[in-house]
Amino acid sequence: MKILLALGLTLSLVSAEKLIIDAKNFEAFEEKGFSLFQGNVKLKRGKDRLNSDKLEVYLSAEDKKQKREPKKYIATGNVDFEVVSNGKHYEGKGDKVIYNPKDLKYTIIGNGYLKERIEDKTLYGDKIYINQQTGQARVHGTSKKPVRFILNIEDKKEDKQPAKPVKKEPEVVAEEKKEAAAKTETLIKEELTPAEEQMREDAKESAKKMDEIKAKKEKEAAAIKESNEKKITQ
Repeated sequence: MKILLALGLTLSLVSAEKLIIDAKNFEAFEEKGFSLFQGNVKLKRGKDRLNSDKLEVYLSAEDKKQKREPKKYIATGNVDFEVVSNGKHYEGKGDKVIYNPKDLKYTIIGNGYLKERIEDKTLYGDKIYINQQTGQARVHGTSKKPVRFILNIEDKKEDKQPAKPVKKEPEVVAEEKKEAAAKTETLIKEELTPAEEQMREDAKESAKKMDEIKAKKEKEAAAIKESNEKKITQ
């Protein structure tokens, strides 16, 4: 499925460049000002791109004088992106990425990674901010995961061997993933207004109810199919 904003709904972009979203599934909660894309989501705008498993789009409030516009994008699940701006060429990834089109700012939350390709600089941090207007980036870390900055410099004197990865038990890995997911959810809530947070919770509840209805219908269809097969064999 390919979606070209305005989505066939009441969306528009204040830009000469088209924003295109490809996804397997799309749901619109128009009354809540929220749209949800799921499954191999690919967003493109000019030279910029963003890939994820899920993309939430929050819209501005309804106004008779102007159309609703996307005011915030939240990408989750296998997120990676590429941003070209003001002489900088960034590539990054993280647990979640928020894009604010009005301020032209990206926020990477959880296991943040950012590489500036032109100067070959790399940043790691719990929260990374990119200002698309200025091309500048800043990063925040924690006591457990401090900020790390890497500048690649040629060194022909030594041939260093990469460190071997430490193997962890599956239970430990699962627990770490659970803790990281909870922490990332807390961090992302810090970036949302109370209204956006409520909108997100309402949309989750609506999606949950739709999944329950779908599962019920599938169960009923399976029961009918089984009943018909029994009648045939009798």
